Amino acid sequence: KNANTQQIKVGSPIRYSFLINNLGSAPDRNIQLVVKLPEQLQLAPNGLNTQANVNGQLITFEAISELRPTTGAAPDRPRLITIDVVATKPGSGTGTVEAVLNSQGRAQPQIYSDNLQFYTN
Repeated sequence: KNANTQQIKVGSPIRYSFLINNLGSAPDRNIQLVVKLPEQLQLAPNGLNTQANVNGQLITFEAISELRPTTGAAPDRPRLITIDVVATKPGSGTGTVEAVLNSQGRAQPQIYSDNLQFYTN
């Protein structure tokens, strides 16, 4: 059993929070977060705190056109994106939430994944 796997009870609400910072020294542009939910998770009603295109299990957030450095003398504010989901499918084993952050100033996308195990009692 993977130590990083979270156990989730069906019917439980879960919130994912993504704090987007720019720790560089120059503005970054076209910053986009895409989240893929496993089939066992469903977006809660009003589950997004910002504009996004929801296509099945794929959530593509509106790109942040520019984010100035969030540290230093005149910091821009970090952007917080939250997603509220509910575990819906009982007895469906494991699933992974995957989030991919891309931007113009980033050579490689930043990938975050969260392994979940679903149970019914």
